[in-house]
Amino acid sequence: MKSALLGILLGAAIYPHAAVAIKEVAGKDADKCLHTVEGTEKLGKAIQELAPDTIVIISPHGIAFSDAISIAIEPEMKGSFAMFRCPEIKFSFHNDLDLTKAIIDLSKAEGIPVIEMNKSTAQMYGQRYELDHGVMVPMHFLTQHYKPFNLVSITYAMLSSETLANFGKVIRKAAEESGKRVLLLASGDLSHRLSKTGNYSFSPMGKIFDEKIVDLVKNKDLDGIINFDEEVREEAGECGLNCFKIMAGALKGLKLESEVFSYEGPFGVGYMTAILKNVGANMKSENGKGSIEAESNKTTDPYVALAKASLSYYLEHKKLMPVPPDLPAEMLNTRAGCFVSMKKRGRLRGCIGTIVGYQKSLAMEIISNAVSAGMNDSRFSPVRKEELDEIVFSVDVLKEPEPINSIEELDVKKYGVIVTFRNRRGLLLPNLEGVDTPEEQLSIAMQKAGIYPDDQYRLERFEVIRHE
Repeated sequence: MKSALLGILLGAAIYPHAAVAIKEVAGKDADKCLHTVEGTEKLGKAIQELAPDTIVIISPHGIAFSDAISIAIEPEMKGSFAMFRCPEIKFSFHNDLDLTKAIIDLSKAEGIPVIEMNKSTAQMYGQRYELDHGVMVPMHFLTQHYKPFNLVSITYAMLSSETLANFGKVIRKAAEESGKRVLLLASGDLSHRLSKTGNYSFSPMGKIFDEKIVDLVKNKDLDGIINFDEEVREEAGECGLNCFKIMAGALKGLKLESEVFSYEGPFGVGYMTAILKNVGANMKSENGKGSIEAESNKTTDPYVALAKASLSYYLEHKKLMPVPPDLPAEMLNTRAGCFVSMKKRGRLRGCIGTIVGYQKSLAMEIISNAVSAGMNDSRFSPVRKEELDEIVFSVDVLKEPEPINSIEELDVKKYGVIVTFRNRRGLLLPNLEGVDTPEEQLSIAMQKAGIYPDDQYRLERFEVIRHE
């Protein structure tokens, strides 16, 4: 069972988005940013210890508006370093749709202007819906040390300092009500005017700005960040201060521990890596599994017990377990498709299944799919033996699919959907958290299969028997 404890804002990390620190992008020039790279390594290890379920990242370089904060709402967020001539470096993250919706709803309730950004909205503004480099550069460094996690991607607006700080408070409130471990990541470079030989015009205020920001972070002076001197800021030519103001608003009132891992200004641009940890909350439970209690199935349901036993056996013996003889007759004598899903601390840790029964029995289907969900779901790293006590299993046994003529025949609570076009097929189970309408259900299933709205696809619906 899930713990009834609230979620927690673990703190905030500050990353630069210096693509020049990445060897594949900058080549030998990356050696000029060694302090920054070392800082990202220390920061990545610190985040690994915090083990966030979701990271909320604030970037200056997404689809931005002067009068409203932009929040990504598509289920999947992708991007690549194609703009840096490295298209082979790609990124894909799952949007934490529950937390995203909570941030949007709370923002509206507080009168903070937000824009819900999806593919059609981006197209309306002549933009492509993809991760920007303010997100991807920090993710490049972070994912070398920690994954998987869900993401919430936000682009700040040129709003007042008070509004930005209040938006930070909204993020914190949404995190604390989420039942999850949430980390805020502020993506921002400091002054771009540190050098007379850089790509930007020089200003003596650049150095002053950077020194003040580094000092404010070291001393956890959140009010100093929120009320930073606008004249110094304007002359410095920075891009991160609004991110830091949102961060400061989110952290106000918390007992913090701060550490600046690195600062340097190669190429005339200031880069800082730092962390501010929330040390005032009980971030570990008695069993040391984190503020969200370790989850495990305390159930006598034989379907769920078999799924967990199957993955445990595989991790121990590196082969599929034999079918236990004392299972219910319907598991031994029937064939059916099934999906095995796993959650850890409330978020998906793996899910793989079959639409029809391929094995000799439903029991064998569960055994096979449990191992596949734990070891072969490409969205996640393979499950480790020491994680098993934290993982909640569920098994969905699929009933026979039936063809339907339109989306009007779907009910997201009752029916799953199968969408087929030529040799591509996408499936989404019914009654999933965060999927509230048939339109959302169909859209996700189509995205999973690479099927487009203009394709002449076929629809089927199905019911499941869910075992938890």
